[in-house]
Formats: sequence, C-alpha cells, structure tokens
Amino acid sequence: MKRTTSVTRGDVFQTMGRIAVQFAMLETQVAEGLCLLANDENPVLVACLLETSNFARNVDLLNKLAKSKGDRFSIRVERFVKSLTRLRKRRNLFVHGRWDLSPELLREGKVAVTDSFISYDSSEGGGKKRESWTKGKKQILTHEDLRLVEADILRALKLSRELLPQGFFFESKVSWVARRERAKNG
Repeated sequence: MKRTTSVTRGDVFQTMGRIAVQFAMLETQVAEGLCLLANDENPVLVACLLETSNFARNVDLLNKLAKSKGDRFSIRVERFVKSLTRLRKRRNLFVHGRWDLSPELLREGKVAVTDSFISYDSSEGGGKKRESWTKGKKQILTHEDLRLVEADILRALKLSRELLPQGFFFESKVSWVARRERAKNG
C-alpha cells in the first residue's frame, strides 16, 4: 500500500514561492553590497553598470572587491560568498528549471525539476559523425528537500543582513566617508 502524505500542491507552491522571493532578496543584497564596495560615493553609478550582470558574476565581483577592503571585512564577505556559491546551482535550477508538479508525484509528497540546460556533442569515430543533444538532469525533490533549500537561503540572508545595511557594509561605508571627510578637512 502506497504511503500518502499531507503535502498538497498548495504547500509546494507556497514553499517554491518563498524560495523565489528569498533568492530575489539575496540577489538584491549582493548587488547592493557591490554598489557600496565599488563606489561608496556614487553607488548608483555601479548599479547602472551591474544592471545586466548575472548572479554568479556579481558574487565573484563581491568576493574580489571585498579583498581590497581589508582582512577583517574580507573574511566576513568570504563566509557570505561561500554560502552563495553553495546555492548557485540550486538557484539556477529553481529559476530556470522545468517543473513537474503532477498529481502522481504530489501524492507521494514529491516534485520533479529538470535542469533546462541542453548540451550539444559532436564526435567522429569509425568514419561516422555522431551528434547528440542531451537534456539536463532530472531531480526528484520532496517537500522536505524544498524546505531544506529554503533554510539554506535563509542562512545566507542572515549573513547578508550582518553585512548590509546596518551591518558591516554600512559600518565600512561610514568609516570610508569619515576618512574622506577628514582628508578633505585636512
């Protein structure tokens, strides 16, 4: 006899919706951090330059820029970046994946998602040319798996709040502004 679960399509949609919003919040935090780190006097300028940059590139830039701001700050940002790096593939899967929320899977408390990445391979052997297209990997996730992803995102958001805006990014900005003002006033 198959085990049924109390997980409904609505439960899955709610969890997936929260995950989508939390990923968006995380991306915003990364972009804001970059704007302040790159140009504390005119962060809007950097925001314009980052407008078309993707999440992975922004995370890499954040890590590089943080290293220029000193060891203490760099270590804190590095911890944040590690949490983001672990989430990158999950983020791409959630944002770009093809979801299967069929009643059959939901009855078992599961959903499926297929990576939307399609690869092309061409090779020659034995005088014949072989071409193949491969679809991304399919993953079966339980509602609990989704909740664990959500927990990982929430941990990363907590780290970002330690850095932004009342956290270290803000403290750094205040100290940079204070140093700049002292230098101007001689």
